Amino acid sequence: MSDSQKKSLSNRDPKAGCAIALIIASVIGVLVFMAISTPFRQAGKMVEFTDSEPMEIATKEVLPVPPADLVTRLQAHLTMLEGSSESHQITLSASDLNTAIRSYDEFQELQGTMEVKQITAEAILFNISFKLNKNPLAPDSKKNTRYLNGVMHAVPATKKDELILKVSQVDSTTGTVPEGFLQHLSEYRVMAPYSEHPVLGRIMFATESISLADDQLTLNVNGSKFADPASIKAPEKKNKAKEQMPMLISSFILVLGAFFFISHRRNAKAADAMRKEVAKLDD
Repeated sequence: MSDSQKKSLSNRDPKAGCAIALIIASVIGVLVFMAISTPFRQAGKMVEFTDSEPMEIATKEVLPVPPADLVTRLQAHLTMLEGSSESHQITLSASDLNTAIRSYDEFQELQGTMEVKQITAEAILFNISFKLNKNPLAPDSKKNTRYLNGVMHAVPATKKDELILKVSQVDSTTGTVPEGFLQHLSEYRVMAPYSEHPVLGRIMFATESISLADDQLTLNVNGSKFADPASIKAPEKKNKAKEQMPMLISSFILVLGAFFFISHRRNAKAADAMRKEVAKLDD
């Protein structure tokens, strides 16, 4: 073996590979620690602005059938949309919205969790009692369950063919809701489960604007878009993919880190073996 080959083999210091591997392992360790510790930190803060028992919400009292007056008015709106390409306004009061939640099976998830308290020209006020898990890593049990009770201030808006609530404030019955938690709730996708509904999905797709007045929520619906077959979409699949993206990135980082760690260990062992071979040749 030539002197230059011996020199190149001797310069492969296994300590350098180990140092890089240790740095990668440290980064992975920090990421894992943050992922595990975050739910526990949140659990401690959640107790400060949540209750152990739910608040009474009027929509919990489900009506056996929708009132005839509400059914007649809603059907009249649908008939006008089906028979015209012109824009049409659907106006609902706080009582209409609460009655719809109590009457229709589609809104079963909302029953007992929220009701419209008041509609003003600036916002809609909801009485809410949202069920939360104190520790997301723990099983769903009464000990681990907390309730966000209070009044939620929100403005309805359209986003990607969906009606959302832009939450600006939550007045908890227990304490002040922290800004970090409020940011997670800032765009409340209350209507996301109904994007593929044969009627509600089409109305959301065709809604061009939303306006508020005293005790009035008005949807400005485009008749042409309502009749468009493309109004029946499945946006949830795309949204789920976006929600899974952080998990995929974290998994990729972990796999990549493990790959480099194993590779550097192998290289270090190989370099050490070569150095021993060189030493034997020198002898």
